[in-house]
Amino acid sequence: MNSLKILSLLLIALLTLGSAHAEDGKRARVKTLLDYKKELSLSESQVKEIKETLSAYQTVVAQQRKSLMQYEKQYSSLVAGRAPIDQIKQKLRQVTDTTYTLRLSDVQTARKVESILSADQLKKWREMQGKVRNPGS
Repeated sequence: MNSLKILSLLLIALLTLGSAHAEDGKRARVKTLLDYKKELSLSESQVKEIKETLSAYQTVVAQQRKSLMQYEKQYSSLVAGRAPIDQIKQKLRQVTDTTYTLRLSDVQTARKVESILSADQLKKWREMQGKVRNPGS
């Protein structure tokens, strides 16, 4: 389960293609697994496969988040309009099904990325992430 958490964090880092705020208020780019391809000795085929995997994941996330926002808005309208409970239940089911799809896709993508890396690469990446997350350790 710990490796699943690490891989989920890995995916979050990889999917953060935007920027994060640095301490001085400037925007700093978040480093991802692919930024360490030399340190991890990633082959070009691994880089390509990781990029494809993450691109597919980003597509799913974008679609599902859009649906989720729509379902949440509809749910709120149903509750505010005192709609019949059956309609509210149906909308809540759509919300939970969409959340399920997002979470399952995250796990599947994490496992796919894990399978692309060799055992040594994965170990080294986890060590690198541990140092970034716990700098004093």
